[in-house]
Amino acid sequence: MIIPVSKPSITKLEKKYVGDALESEWVSSLGKYVSKFEEKLAEFCNVNYALSCSNGTTALHLAIKALGLDKFSVAVPNFTFVSPYNMARLSNPEKIYLVEPCLTNKCIDINDSSIIDQLNKYQPDIIIVVHSYGYSCDINLLKKRLVYSPKIIEDCAEAHGARVNGNSVGRIGDIGCFSFYGNKILTSGEGGGLTTNNLDLYQSAKSLRDHAMDPNKKYFHTELGFNYRMTNLQAALGVAQLERASEILEDRERILESYRREIQTSGIFINKDSKSGQDVNWLVCLEWEQENIEIDELIAFLRSRDIDSRPFFKPISSFPYVNDAILGEKRNSEKLSRNGINLPTYFNIKEADIKYIGKCVNEYFSKIT
Repeated sequence: MIIPVSKPSITKLEKKYVGDALESEWVSSLGKYVSKFEEKLAEFCNVNYALSCSNGTTALHLAIKALGLDKFSVAVPNFTFVSPYNMARLSNPEKIYLVEPCLTNKCIDINDSSIIDQLNKYQPDIIIVVHSYGYSCDINLLKKRLVYSPKIIEDCAEAHGARVNGNSVGRIGDIGCFSFYGNKILTSGEGGGLTTNNLDLYQSAKSLRDHAMDPNKKYFHTELGFNYRMTNLQAALGVAQLERASEILEDRERILESYRREIQTSGIFINKDSKSGQDVNWLVCLEWEQENIEIDELIAFLRSRDIDSRPFFKPISSFPYVNDAILGEKRNSEKLSRNGINLPTYFNIKEADIKYIGKCVNEYFSKIT
């Protein structure tokens, strides 16, 4: 049997809550678990308001629209899953800027003076900061280096529980966005969430999520809205996961340390230490410096030994429908895309499996190098 990259942790608690939701017959977007999920998410991120929604992509769209900017420009990481870019573009900005990543933490490179200079020059109204692969971007430091005050949207899909200077991701910017897809640290199957301390932004996002229907006049809609709601069944699963968050995050650290112990081939890195905050382990990142490694060959080698893996994200700028300005000259996104894959990372993965994966990785690289 193949060792998968990811799989959810489903215990008796998740089954109990989902079963209870089914028994209640509230299976759509009404039901007690939806409000419980929002309360738990707000508590998890230490914010005043949390809003559930259908997935992390719709969370990003809601966040952009909730800001209420008629004309705006936006900066998006060039190295990330495509959702932030697509939702920015769908929102009809006047300009999109793609920002190059740091080679260590894979987030927007806020330590590159040329990138900061360009952000200060073009002054995008919105900056979407993605906390990539469990790494946390120091948003407060970014703010200090900017000469203006943009709106900051945090994409926390890959970094549940990460912190910067003691602050949970999702409460540092204006709005935090979460995905609870099946491969995330915490899951509701599909599902997403928004977090904020701003009541106006919360109320705006909530209205837009629910078709922008007037709360005092049934079926009267005040503006163009959406149906981006989470179901009670998804929320029930999400509540159980949030209640188990400490247990799940702790096991992710055990997994990371085990990989670091088993894979010690020269020139190979396992989740480089960013020193930018309290990072979390979403998916173990295996990286290398050699330029003669063919990712497809490595993935095929591991697959032949019943180990699943996945390549890093491709640069947004490499997609055929994208031709936006790129901030940063180092082309780090291309290097990251060429020089990294993700290894199996999921709750309670056996130490024997990590040991076996490490042995196979060491075998491959010893032959190449």
